Amino acid sequence: MTPAYDLVASFQPRSTDTPPALFGVVVDRNFHPDDSQIEREQFAYEVLLNKFDVMLKRRAAAGHANRGLVIHDRRVVAERDIQSWTSEWRKAAGNIGQLMNLADVPLFADSRATRLLQIADIVSYALFRRYAPGAPGRAFMKLWPLFHAEDGAVHGLVHYTPSFGQATCDCEACRGRLIEAGQARFVQPAKRESRLRRRTRGRRTTE
Repeated sequence: MTPAYDLVASFQPRSTDTPPALFGVVVDRNFHPDDSQIEREQFAYEVLLNKFDVMLKRRAAAGHANRGLVIHDRRVVAERDIQSWTSEWRKAAGNIGQLMNLADVPLFADSRATRLLQIADIVSYALFRRYAPGAPGRAFMKLWPLFHAEDGAVHGLVHYTPSFGQATCDCEACRGRLIEAGQARFVQPAKRESRLRRRTRGRRTTE
């Protein structure tokens, strides 16, 4: 398995404008324990698709407009549910937000027929090994730099725990989220102060 992770971690795209970006959502079994399994899965899937959608939106704003396509491993029992959820999220915002940049609802294929789905499988297994109690996370650490990030903040991986947002988890995703939140506390007041200075200068000029 290790050579497969090495290949993914060392992949170099033909265009540096389109580097590979990984996304993952890890939901602790004790997060919202009263929710049913299908509700927890729906929540995780909505977060994942919104992370992907936001990346596409930001890339479009930077001059790289593209529609996203989601290809899912075959899940006969859940396929209609997943497509129905996504269709609704494209029409109106769900719990997280509206999907504006997907070309279609998720498509389904046999993972044995495509290498990209096999890569998705090993990424999922790396996340499982990272967050399973007592399991080593060596494979995950090889992939960690590939999770989608912008301006030094990782957006592509979220870890939901019962104490989510309370700085009790020390994993890479939660630490990154705290760093991002700390930066926002400094950035937002600075932006407000800058706007206030511009308004003040405008009033002085008018007077």
